[in-house]
Amino acid sequence: MSRTASQRGYHGWSSEPWTRLSHRERKPQWFAYNPRTMRPPPLSSDTNSMKILSYNVNGLQTVVKPISVQYGIGIPAHDQEGRVITLEFDGFYLINAYIPNSGRGLKRLNYRVNDWDLCFSDFIKKLECSKPVIVAGDLNCARQSIDIHNPQAKTEAAGFTIEERESFEENLTSKGLVDTFRKQHPNAVAYTFWGENQRISNKGWRLDYFLASESIVDKVHDSYILPDVSFSDHSPIGLVLKL
Repeated sequence: MSRTASQRGYHGWSSEPWTRLSHRERKPQWFAYNPRTMRPPPLSSDTNSMKILSYNVNGLQTVVKPISVQYGIGIPAHDQEGRVITLEFDGFYLINAYIPNSGRGLKRLNYRVNDWDLCFSDFIKKLECSKPVIVAGDLNCARQSIDIHNPQAKTEAAGFTIEERESFEENLTSKGLVDTFRKQHPNAVAYTFWGENQRISNKGWRLDYFLASESIVDKVHDSYILPDVSFSDHSPIGLVLKL
């Protein structure tokens, strides 16, 4: 017995729900991100490269032992709030971070945008004085309306307030850190976080990033999301860097 179109569509959404464009503000140039069809070809075997995965459940995994490891940003009050690990490699620093959430009722919004964000930005800029920086992890902010499924309804929600988005731009992207996924996919609607029971309908947020210093961004071969990995309410993100 043949299935109806709606049945075929539902099956597709259930097996690969991230291919469903559920964004409330669909612009003509936007389309759903599909990592199975929208990633560049693998690098040739004679090209030196590094693959980095960031996942807010298991943290960062790499196959290279770093030159040095630093925990926190050097300010005890902040180091109790966020989780930051900095790995130093020959050509760059890799910062894996969880940025503090503004909390229910935005009770910690002021701390987030007026204290933590500034100090974290200063920490990154000091590292950049010696070599480029890559920032990976859950930054707890959906940068733009394309990065959240229902932006009009979420402007007072932690992670999408005007204050958080302005702080993200002022302290990170305007200071030379490039959103590598958005650079590669300027019109792709893609998420890395879904609330309870929201993954099946692809009603999510893009909260996890790889940001890279402008001086190293041309070495980024691929910046991608793995939405089919569903052990957490977040999905892993990946970066392929040419060395």
